[in-house]
Amino acid sequence: MKLRPHNKPAHSAHTARPAGFAMISAIFILVVLAALGAFGVGIASMQHMSSALDVESARILHVARSGLEVGAYHVTQNGECDSPSYNDTLPDTADTMQGITVTVTCSKSGMYYRLLSTACNQPSGGACPNTVNPSPTYVERQVEMTIVCDKDQLGTCPAP
Repeated sequence: MKLRPHNKPAHSAHTARPAGFAMISAIFILVVLAALGAFGVGIASMQHMSSALDVESARILHVARSGLEVGAYHVTQNGECDSPSYNDTLPDTADTMQGITVTVTCSKSGMYYRLLSTACNQPSGGACPNTVNPSPTYVERQVEMTIVCDKDQLGTCPAP
């Protein structure tokens, strides 16, 4: 008679070891890590795009304000709107403002001059706003100013 250890079963043919569990676990962990990595890359990409559009928005706002200043200069010097609207791409500005177009419109009602400056980075037909088919990176800013001028009493508009 043969003696067997206490921890071994009497019939070893009926016991099966779990095989492949480690492989399934490893594949599951790899899939989860790949999904987390893809999610992280997507978030980083969106963050980068958001920051770039923030900077572009600030640049375009400054150009729109510059357009208002030019329009206000024309109104205060001439006392009239030179033309109903004009476009400018600001070719003589610093490199940081190039590529932005500004459209300034002027309308007069009595002694009130309304200036509307619209600046954008992708003009339609050379003017802003782009209503045709702007891209996802299209940025536009509008600023408005009202100037009160009594040309009849003063002869010209006073400087602001």
